[in-house]
Amino acid sequence: MKLSGYTGTITPRAGMLYENGKTDYRILLPAVPSVSEEFAASELTRIFRKAGVEIETCREGECACTGKIIALGRTALFDALGVKMRTAEYKFDGYLIETVGDVHIICGVGDTGTCFGVYGFCEYAMGYRYYARDEWRVDACAENKEFHLKDVPSFLGRNAYSYLTATDADHGFRLRLNGDVVKRFPRHGEATPWASLNDQSYALQIMDYMVYRKDHPDWYYLPEGWEALPPPKCYPQLCLERAMLPDKEGGFFDTFMKNLLEGYIIPEKDKIFFMLGLSDHNTVCQCPDCQKAVEKYTVSGQAMRFTNMVADAVEAWRRENAPDRQIYLVTFAYLSTFHPPVVEKNGAYLPVDDSVIARDNVIVRNAPIRADYVYPLLDEAHNPASRASLLGWKAVAKHMAIWDYRQDFHSQVFPYPMYTTPKNIRSYLDLGVMDVFYQAQAFCEGSPFIEMDDFALSRLSWDSTEDYDALTAEFRKAYYDDAEPFVTEYLQEIRQFHLVMKERGWTGMCHAHAAHRGDLYTEADPDRFRAILDKAEAAARAIADPARAAVVLRRVEVLTLFWKGLVIDVFPHTRSRDEALELVSDVRRICRENGVSCWAHWKATEDYLRDIEDLILGNVTPETRKYILWDLELRRRKEKAAKAAT
Repeated sequence: MKLSGYTGTITPRAGMLYENGKTDYRILLPAVPSVSEEFAASELTRIFRKAGVEIETCREGECACTGKIIALGRTALFDALGVKMRTAEYKFDGYLIETVGDVHIICGVGDTGTCFGVYGFCEYAMGYRYYARDEWRVDACAENKEFHLKDVPSFLGRNAYSYLTATDADHGFRLRLNGDVVKRFPRHGEATPWASLNDQSYALQIMDYMVYRKDHPDWYYLPEGWEALPPPKCYPQLCLERAMLPDKEGGFFDTFMKNLLEGYIIPEKDKIFFMLGLSDHNTVCQCPDCQKAVEKYTVSGQAMRFTNMVADAVEAWRRENAPDRQIYLVTFAYLSTFHPPVVEKNGAYLPVDDSVIARDNVIVRNAPIRADYVYPLLDEAHNPASRASLLGWKAVAKHMAIWDYRQDFHSQVFPYPMYTTPKNIRSYLDLGVMDVFYQAQAFCEGSPFIEMDDFALSRLSWDSTEDYDALTAEFRKAYYDDAEPFVTEYLQEIRQFHLVMKERGWTGMCHAHAAHRGDLYTEADPDRFRAILDKAEAAARAIADPARAAVVLRRVEVLTLFWKGLVIDVFPHTRSRDEALELVSDVRRICRENGVSCWAHWKATEDYLRDIEDLILGNVTPETRKYILWDLELRRRKEKAAKAAT
């Protein structure tokens, strides 16, 4: 039976798990617990304490393994079950919960899974719900239940990446995220299936540009005019044709494989995903051999041929040295490799050559950075490029991963569309996606609705059958309290306004300067948003508990930064000088209280607001303003294009 992501049964049982601040249960750890098993016990203790209950923890050998027990990890009680847990079955961090008599046994396929099993047990046994760092709940009393279940996540790898999940390791962990580019500690166990290879690993890690280029300049290609910059800013790319040649024939395949195996695959023995990443620039090697290969196989086809060579060598090593390991090599469908190595015939995608068909131990990680996120990625009318990329790559790759986007990187306070996620996730499962990476920004907190989206995406990534709209509605009720109806009204207004913005020329892309373009708004738009959020602020202030009222008011005030930013940035002339300066002061206060350190792209909020004040006071003109507004950005682009043409 499938029960909210769990396979198995949960049934009522006589008695109480706890009530009136007391429990007859105690936590049991192995005789020599791992750091992560100890953390799992501390998390369970923390959640019991939230319910007003103190629970004892002991180790095997220190106390009798009888009575009412919650056993965590590899205890003798787990061993007595006779269950063999394998990564291939439990997807790296799945777990089981079994009730035997008065004992609840919680154990993961690894230490991370045991921790996640604690969170799962608390949800089903105690009404535990974790929304945000400062918003979570647990029932005051809980009836006992009997568990016979295992829980395996929908996606092996999961990351709702944002400032908070990236910088607060425990927070991301409590959301049961395990993706790459996230800080982890030993207490989190294995934590992530991703090795330490980053998304630009080819020339920055495996074949380190700073190590090899001096003696082997022909191994690399750099974009013209970027040679003097240090990596990664010079964006070095490998010469893939040379990379496919043995060292003795003037290539560096042997060196590449030695570095990959000895530097990453062998020492990182608990990892599954190893990234083979191009540098973050839309260029490829221009040597005659590479250009000939590109002409025959396409850019992505040439890249896949090299990936397959590496995959064959890794698989041969695995079979001989680590046959029980799961090892996948991950390569990008991004920028120069976004278009798949296929031809379309009668509506079907066919590989340009058999050599570009991905090996079974290869994952293609699609990053549709130029998609319109108002619409699903497979929307034929609005996202033909991302649709063709995803379906085309599916024709040559059994396994895929997704790196998608959920924030305008140039407009931190802009409420970006997030509501197409459910349709995308259903598509991901059909496409054979194993890992999901939802990217917001890690350099600035306080962006509107990101915490809500983190919560919903983390739940959906674990169990794709959950409902995004129901999850986000649940979050808003918990997070915004009595202000929720008006916050929901505002969110619905924004959703409709996105369509208006589309009519005015907005692309829906993640680098669109959406909060700074005067052509996307009228003077009436900020006032319409303000009218709704004024009601939300009033509802927050009316909450009976002053401390709670202050918390909810602060959360609502963050949402007001969008309309206030439009006024001071795009329509400052609609206010008197004193009113405009007062609004700037209010924005400064809200940003400081909520960590909104960046305002436009990587422009520091304080610098940005000083520029605004200088404009309002007449100290500078728009043409001399330090930050380039959208109209000045268009002018700069036109000047650059004209210069290039001459």
